[in-house]
Amino acid sequence: MKKTDSIATLDLLADNLGEKEDPLFKIERGIRARKTSDLLAENKVGYVPALFIWCPLPYKNVGNKYERIYGDGKNRIQLQMTSLREIGVPYSKKGRQVLSLITSQAVLGKNKHIDLGDISEAWMKMNFKSSSGGQNGNIKRITETFQQFASLALSSSSKVVQEKYEGFVGNNILVADKIELYWNKPKEIGVKGLFENYIDLSERFFDLIVNHAVPIDIVEYNKLQSPRKQDIYAWLVRSMFKLKDERVIPWEKLYPQFSDNLDPRKKPEFRSDFKDALFIAKQIYPEANLRVDEKNVILEPSLAHIPHINPKNVGYI
Repeated sequence: MKKTDSIATLDLLADNLGEKEDPLFKIERGIRARKTSDLLAENKVGYVPALFIWCPLPYKNVGNKYERIYGDGKNRIQLQMTSLREIGVPYSKKGRQVLSLITSQAVLGKNKHIDLGDISEAWMKMNFKSSSGGQNGNIKRITETFQQFASLALSSSSKVVQEKYEGFVGNNILVADKIELYWNKPKEIGVKGLFENYIDLSERFFDLIVNHAVPIDIVEYNKLQSPRKQDIYAWLVRSMFKLKDERVIPWEKLYPQFSDNLDPRKKPEFRSDFKDALFIAKQIYPEANLRVDEKNVILEPSLAHIPHINPKNVGYI
């Protein structure tokens, strides 16, 4: 079972968990000439990377190093995210919004060169009426997140234990090869501004997010106020894809995936919050068939969330 591509860890684990799926549709090349924000506004279909569904970004500022685990002791992904000390790892709702917009632009345009002005415009429309700069302005907020992604390194490892073999696969991936990012100082005008900036994704990260993109309703996704609610909605969409049989997921597997160092005493609170998030996710994805009890979340085969609105722009792993 030889794997040579940049997402071998994810593929190997998915094979053994029974979750590996081929892309549903091919993605059309050459549509990057139009603005990402316009394309998203037309059909509401955006994308998030599958790896960050299984191993979400942190929910709060954790500094420049963070680790997330997905799966059990026999078959699991361990993902470590690191960045420069003074910049830190992307986190919270803002980090997820920017990641979804970067992924959407990469998928829709099939291009590693990401126009940060385009991303900024879409982000501003989602969150603010103003695009003011300054120390505490909206521009300052998003430029910090751009720097966090540009400085991010991912180290993943997968342990696999099967009846006839065991295995270990590791990968180290830089998110970006280069970034150019400029913004005006307070009260300054006429200098190089944010809307001329870009980030060049690394080849391996580009392959990771384009070949393993999960389509979502990006408008509703970015309306969700809680980053955990964003993660649970995206997780529900991906988990339901081509699900053929009932799947029982113990709460114990969900605690490390959707919390940051959960205090065991707060497990009942976590379950309550998770149920609330599932209820909200079902408002966006009403076709999802699921139920919960004290020990498990149970998923049942359901209709696909993203219908064939535009097959050329829809793809799963």
